[in-house]
Amino acid sequence: MTRFQWLPTDSPFIERPFRRVFERVKRPLPPEPEIVTAYTDGQVTLRSNRDKEGYHEAADLSGFQGVEVGDFVVHGLDILRGSVGVADSAGALSSVCTVCVPLGEADPRYFAYAMRAQAWSGVPRVLARGVREGGADFRRWNTLAELPLPVPSFSEQRLIADFLDFECMRLEALSSRLGSLCELLRERLRSNISERLSKIQVQSFVRIRHLATVNPPIPQWNMIPDETPLTFVPLESVWPRKVNFNQTRTKDQVSVGYTRFMEGDVIVPKITPTFEAGRCTWVSGSPTTVLVGTTELHVIRPSGELNPRFLEYLLSSVSSIQEGTSEMVGVAGQKRVPDEWIRNFRVPLIGLSEQEKIADDLDFETNHINDLVEKCERQSDLFSELKRALITAVVTGTTRVSKAASLGTLM
Repeated sequence: MTRFQWLPTDSPFIERPFRRVFERVKRPLPPEPEIVTAYTDGQVTLRSNRDKEGYHEAADLSGFQGVEVGDFVVHGLDILRGSVGVADSAGALSSVCTVCVPLGEADPRYFAYAMRAQAWSGVPRVLARGVREGGADFRRWNTLAELPLPVPSFSEQRLIADFLDFECMRLEALSSRLGSLCELLRERLRSNISERLSKIQVQSFVRIRHLATVNPPIPQWNMIPDETPLTFVPLESVWPRKVNFNQTRTKDQVSVGYTRFMEGDVIVPKITPTFEAGRCTWVSGSPTTVLVGTTELHVIRPSGELNPRFLEYLLSSVSSIQEGTSEMVGVAGQKRVPDEWIRNFRVPLIGLSEQEKIADDLDFETNHINDLVEKCERQSDLFSELKRALITAVVTGTTRVSKAASLGTLM
């Protein structure tokens, strides 16, 4: 029994260290293996079965190990994010993962759920000897071996695993439907924008560089004191018609450089897929000047002849996204919209009053759709929270599962 106790004091389950439930195995690489990855959603599968965005394909597999279907896999560095699961494929697995098999009767599916619940509550961080940002180091067997696991009877493990498989699949299906609905709404929004812009009666166009400053000069980095607080705007904080300025960093925490925003600036993501999703916006109601620790964004500062709301709609239209995507440079997964494309972007030569009228019309049309998208996203978040709460309650014995679990009935 380990000193650290995770289970509630009234839990009906006993608690045992990981080493009493699983043993580590070292498997050789199979012939011509494909790469298997442990994902943060608990799936351990061939990388070819999932989106490869953000993953590096290793040419040399000498540092990899073999994994077989049914093996229990723990990602030693991403355990805090839930990278624990049962392999559904055989292949080559990174050496940062530990491959295990049960000692005696144990349902690995149940323990995968239990360890993911522990990850959400921060247990691995408490026990880890050596922590890195975003995860904890469980590559050491001696660290993983002492992780306390809740252990019901084998029959109850199977009952819980079957119940959670069914309920999680149901909740994920509902969440997926909401995600599809959100995407349909966003497509409708882009279509509305493009349709309205196509009705503009215009005789000529002017390049944006004549109506705005693209990526305006910023103070020299070395002139800013290290303790200067910077507003940090990662790409996920930029959405159509809104930007989150709530995160801060100091200069010594921002290694990627910075840019400067002022009210009225239009922000355009440089990289895919954020650019392709039309996630550009204009800065409204921010402080006069915001230093931003990122170099992943284009900043466009319109002159008095260009309305920033109108420009935002132009840049987020379907035709503009397609044109910008075709001009991207770089390798797959790291392609960027070049500065020159932004500077040469053609703007219809119409008056400010007409620009404002078009922007007002589009605001009216899109606000309702944006409200629907936000409601769908909030509901999807609630499904995720429900799934986590359900898993935690069941694997700790706080809520018991009956034999009618396949019907979704709880004791």
